Amino acid sequence: MSITSWIRLALTLSVSVCAGCNSQKDATSNPSASARPKTPDRLAPDELAEGQTQLFGLRLPMGMRVEARFVHSGHATGPIAPERLANFVRQRVEVRHVELAASRTVFSKARIKGGDPSKLYRIEVIPKGRESKLFVELLNPPKPPAPKGISEAERWKRAGLSPDGKLLNPQELE
Repeated sequence: MSITSWIRLALTLSVSVCAGCNSQKDATSNPSASARPKTPDRLAPDELAEGQTQLFGLRLPMGMRVEARFVHSGHATGPIAPERLANFVRQRVEVRHVELAASRTVFSKARIKGGDPSKLYRIEVIPKGRESKLFVELLNPPKPPAPKGISEAERWKRAGLSPDGKLLNPQELE
């Protein structure tokens, strides 16, 4: 072997040894992206993210918008598949019976987790084209207090009835 061949061989060995040293050094001091622990995703593959909007304490998924809100009911609409919305609601309510039908999912007598346990709701998820509609209705609203300081006969009269339950003025119905 000639001197140039020996020099080439020595250079090749030293370069490969140095490359090996650098790769070992990098592997121990700076782990590669695949070796680093990944932050777990908090949502399952088809799970919806919870938004800030609420109906009676039930948080709605992101993308849902409240269309109407009344004293004892309300409804919202959003571009979410009805199955995904029903699963979202199922995780946020306590219910004994869920009605599954082709046209809707009904959570009857549901309690909203983290809400007032004395309040019962009927929650419906209904497909509406490419969107879903969510209805929430309070089933047991608080009763208004009875007026104080009046007789029972006066209460019947204010209701338009006689004490035996008959109409005081049947012509008002016509």
